[in-house]
Amino acid sequence: MSEDLRTEELEAALNMIRRSITQTASSCGRDPNAITLVAASKTVDSTRLQQAIDSGQRVLGENRVQEAREKWPAIRERNPHIELHLIGPLQSSKARDAVVLFDVIQSIDSEKLARVIARECERTEVSPSLLIQVNTSREPQKGGVMAEDDRRIELLHTNVRKHVTISSNVAKTVKHDGTISHAE
Repeated sequence: MSEDLRTEELEAALNMIRRSITQTASSCGRDPNAITLVAASKTVDSTRLQQAIDSGQRVLGENRVQEAREKWPAIRERNPHIELHLIGPLQSSKARDAVVLFDVIQSIDSEKLARVIARECERTEVSPSLLIQVNTSREPQKGGVMAEDDRRIELLHTNVRKHVTISSNVAKTVKHDGTISHAE
């Protein structure tokens, strides 16, 4: 398959997803511009990522720190406007790299990890936005911090953007301003 055809298919897929987001948001009374499409780039090579960027995708997510370390510095050098999210779990031992590599870390699931990230932010003078995963259902098989602990984590970081809560049937996003959105 030629690169031109692959690029056209990628552009068509992205446009279809964007139209779907716009239609769904409008039907729910939400502003489609308030929704961010984070394109997951797990195992996607640099050439294909550049095609997505050239097709207008500006927010990308990587779920492995080591994979991001290998491919993103060169991509970001060519595309400084890109916002990169860590969308997978983060081990404390990889926090140093994550703080420097990512604009947003979506996987703060423990107070210990929050403290490690706070130290790395102070050490590097870099402050990515953070999302805290909160286990509101208190189910042991679910990840995240307990609801009573999320405020302690928030106090460690001034750059917490929102809390993502995990329960049996409902995922809630609690924005920093206190507004809540639900998805069942």
